[in-house]
This record gives sequence, structure tokens and C-alpha cells, in this order.
Amino acid sequence: MLFVLLGCSGGNVADPDGSHPLGGDSGSAGEWPRSACDASDPWEEVRVAFWLGCGRKVDGCVECWGEPRPGEITAAPETDGTRAPPRTFASIDLPVYEGDPDWDFAIYACGDTPSGYFCWGDGRTGFLPVLDELTHRCTWTDLSCGLDSEGLVRCHGSPLAAARTPDSRQLDLAVRGDGRVCSLARTGELNCWTDLFDWDDPTWDGRLPSGSWARLGRGDGDLTLIDPRGDVFRWDGTKLDRVLTANVSGSFVDSVSRDDTGCGLTETGTLRCWSWWAGLEPAARFKQIDQGCGVTVDGDIECWHITTAPAVLEVP
Repeated sequence: MLFVLLGCSGGNVADPDGSHPLGGDSGSAGEWPRSACDASDPWEEVRVAFWLGCGRKVDGCVECWGEPRPGEITAAPETDGTRAPPRTFASIDLPVYEGDPDWDFAIYACGDTPSGYFCWGDGRTGFLPVLDELTHRCTWTDLSCGLDSEGLVRCHGSPLAAARTPDSRQLDLAVRGDGRVCSLARTGELNCWTDLFDWDDPTWDGRLPSGSWARLGRGDGDLTLIDPRGDVFRWDGTKLDRVLTANVSGSFVDSVSRDDTGCGLTETGTLRCWSWWAGLEPAARFKQIDQGCGVTVDGDIECWHITTAPAVLEVP
């Protein structure tokens, strides 16, 4: 099972500009001031995992909330994923995984800064060694993948995953909750390869949905795909189902899943969901969505359903 999906120089974790290797010897644990963004600034991005939520303001400031460890409200600074560093971020990412939320999964966050890809929480504070300047980042425990400037998939943290990446240029990248990295070729063809532990999954026969696809969704549930006409499909590893159809609200441009439910975002900002999220959609128009929360066109974070820690709903 593959475990999946945030910036200067010198110093250790006591220095906000420290750049010791991710997961390496941090020396003195230290502590930086908890990031507190300007409440009047609008949000630009939100990411949600089992126990952690993080938001990025339009000026790049990041705040996180939730539980540093399951059932805990405090933690040492080097293990506290809710303690976002005072840096400027261009994007943020949280680990994506599927499983029992009581399991001892890593709770941390990462994001792109002008000086590199920086992570914090769960003892991982520091810059991710190598593989900077990537887009479409996916992170899950020790594995991080992204697309380089040529569109090639680059992975760090798993020689197995790195060895199995496609050798052609890709358009999009995502990590399934069951531990498969998937990407879309520039021809629209779907590629998926197995995980960190070379897991033999009896629910997957190795065959992939055929046809041409425009975009991959994200989340810890079934893989979602958007076709060129803007319909959303759900693939559970063996069966492909159309779950949302483009209509007067517009074609779908993004999708997110959790377990066997999910939502799609149309080009007009309308949110539509399937399975047990259906009917929970807020009336607001969104510009970005994640697992149960999204950023509205007015710059607010609004949530429609969270299945894990209630503290994740406590958005600053």
C-alpha cells in the first residue's frame, strides 16, 4: 500500500529559514511563532485531511487548524502540523490516504515557497530534499511526486515508485486513496502504477479506463476523472461510472472524492455532489474545492461535510 498528497537557507528548525533535510536530524527543536494571517484577507486555497486543515490567503500566508495528533490538542512544535511557519506559499498540500482515521498516520502539511518545497509537523519540518520546481504535487508519508517543467513525473522517497513512472510527458497527476499514483498523458491516456510496498491488491486487475481524459480529481476516495466534454466519472479500481453530467450549470473543471462519495466543481463555480454528499452542497459559488471544504468566489472557506475530527471545521 502506497502512502500518500509546503518556504530559505542555513540553520535548524529553530530558525524559520532553516533548511535541514526533511526527516533528518533537526538539532534543537525550537519554535517559531504560530502563523496568524490577516483576518481581512480573502482565502485562496484550502486543503483538508483526516485530522488537519490548512488554508492559504491571497498574499501567501498559511494558517492550519485541527488536531496535531488524533485526539490531542497540543504537541511539541516539531510535531505540530497546525503550527504553520511564517513563510510565503504559492500552494499547499496535505497527505492523502485511505484507512481507519485512528491509525497512526502522519499529520503534516507541505507547500511551495520561493526557496523550495517546505513541510512541517510530525517531525518532518524542513525542506524536502531535491525535486523542487515541480507542479501538481502529491504527498503521502515519505513519498512525494510532481511534474517537472517538461511534464515528466518525478518522485522522491520511494525508489519503487520512481522506477515505475511513465517515460512520456504528462498533463496531470493524482494519488488514489488506495495507494496508486496516476497521471494523464498529453494524449489524455490514463497511467497508474503501483505503490511504495508493491501491494498486491485483489480489487484491481491492472486494467485502466480507456479513452481520452481531461483532468484527474484528488482526494482519498475512488479516483475521479473528467472527460473532454466536462462529465465526471468515478473509478473504483474495476468499474467506471459516470457520476455527474455537464448541464446548464456548465462543464465540470475539478472534482474531489472521499471514500465512495465526492463532488464536482463546474466552470461557473457551482458545486454538485454524488452519493451521500448529494444534497449537502452549499448555495455559494466556489473557486476551489477539497475534501468537504472549499473556497468561495468571495474568499471565504465553507465546509459541507467533514467525517473526521470536529476541530477541522474550526476554520480561523
